[in-house]
Amino acid sequence: MTKTRQLHTRSLDNKMKKTGLLLLATCAVIALVCPPSVYASHYPLEAVPFIAAKDTASFKKAGVLDTEQMLQQLATPAGRKSLRKKTRIARESLLEYARLCDLLSIRGVGPKMGRLLRLAGVGGITHLRTQSAVALLKKMKEVNNIHTISEILPGPETVADWILQAKKIKTPLKP
Repeated sequence: MTKTRQLHTRSLDNKMKKTGLLLLATCAVIALVCPPSVYASHYPLEAVPFIAAKDTASFKKAGVLDTEQMLQQLATPAGRKSLRKKTRIARESLLEYARLCDLLSIRGVGPKMGRLLRLAGVGGITHLRTQSAVALLKKMKEVNNIHTISEILPGPETVADWILQAKKIKTPLKP
């Protein structure tokens, strides 16, 4: 290899290293600045199996199109009361939907795991914070054996991560 080519190759290597370090630093800053809920998923209502079809239609008529909007509207007693008037959905159902959507704020918890957590007795993020990963996973397995919500269950590390995330997230849900 010629000396010019070696210098050019080294120059490219250095630029790639600098670019890689810059990208890594940017990702680290974003991870520190953005709360975990920023990474969580929210879903269009028709993609969520735990929402009854008639309720999905009522929510859409009221302008609620996804689970993030649903959580925002159902987060407070006043919001639930207002949405109840618009949708005619029972108070208990609205509170259940609010709790499920609250759990969707955890990265890695989708509709199936949210439903499984609810059936295992987790009332939302505030309640998830107080759980033991091992005990919760055991309860999730028991509930899943009865209701067959998911073919694959998370491992204890994943459940522990959900609990850790719950401790860092400020939930908008009010009793």
